[in-house]
Amino acid sequence: MKADVVAFHPEKCMCCWGWDIKIGDKIIRTESGIVGSVVGYEIEKPVAVLIVLGEKEEDCSTRFTNFDFYKIIDIELIK
Repeated sequence: MKADVVAFHPEKCMCCWGWDIKIGDKIIRTESGIVGSVVGYEIEKPVAVLIVLGEKEEDCSTRFTNFDFYKIIDIELIK
């Protein structure tokens, strides 16, 4: 599915660290290192990607952020 990687959060706290990915009107977060190897860690503008989502790893919507964490099975840049 088409998505945009919109931010990376380097903070090391529960439900903080990871990449924000916008899919339609929803934003999810992932800790999957595959995103860093394809997109990087310094996101200045949205990066268009094709992703394959895995299962929800952690529900952080009731904790520190409003984002659920998902595993990313595959990701590639849209050129």
